[in-house]
Amino acid sequence: MIREANALTSGEFTEFIEKNGINEFFVAGADATGCVKSTCFNMTKAGYSVHVISDCVTSYDLKKMDEMYAYYAKNGCEVKELKDYSDIWISAV
Repeated sequence: MIREANALTSGEFTEFIEKNGINEFFVAGADATGCVKSTCFNMTKAGYSVHVISDCVTSYDLKKMDEMYAYYAKNGCEVKELKDYSDIWISAV
């Protein structure tokens, strides 16, 4: 569980991902303009591959969602709906 605005501020989390060689993340969350934005920005800045699951992200201000999707993409994140990822995973199995 992450308790900060940016997932990488959790020492336990960063230790776990480094120890296990994790470098790709699929992000969902309840605050598109806050913790999701901060986490995505800092993860891409740190060189991780970040995928935002657009229909699994929301905000208190739904009018900003299109702006946030554009922000994520501009900052190096892939933005797709869950079904688009599900199709990839199913065909890979």
